[in-house]
Amino acid sequence: MELLRSGACEIAHGSRKLGESRIFRAQSLYRRIYARFFRVAVDMLTGIGRELTDTQCGFKIYRGDVGRQLYGQCFTDGFMFDVEVILRARRQGRVIKEFPIEWTCNRDSRLSPSRSFWGVVRELTTIRRILGEDKQRNP
Repeated sequence: MELLRSGACEIAHGSRKLGESRIFRAQSLYRRIYARFFRVAVDMLTGIGRELTDTQCGFKIYRGDVGRQLYGQCFTDGFMFDVEVILRARRQGRVIKEFPIEWTCNRDSRLSPSRSFWGVVRELTTIRRILGEDKQRNP
């Protein structure tokens, strides 16, 4: 909250990857490998990985007006909504800062990497296509 209160950013984004973060129970090796491939794919298709270390971290805080605007524009309602919101924020010149978190892996996750991979690629490609069209209509 201090990042927003101080005006340092409009979006504060938690990251499990920062050195100051405290991880009490890490993800399984299988999940870590999948997460690594996911980060590479997201970075290749969007360039976000150069700015943020953990796009899928659930700890996010938005300035109210910014959050309402960004989420009001979203068309994605699946696993990739985080990426769409970040891309929209970046396009609008919004300032995003990361902060360290305390986190424990929930081993009961519903994500199935083997079933999700092509869905993630398809969703990322759709986001890029639609945001590219939006950019042409609304430079």
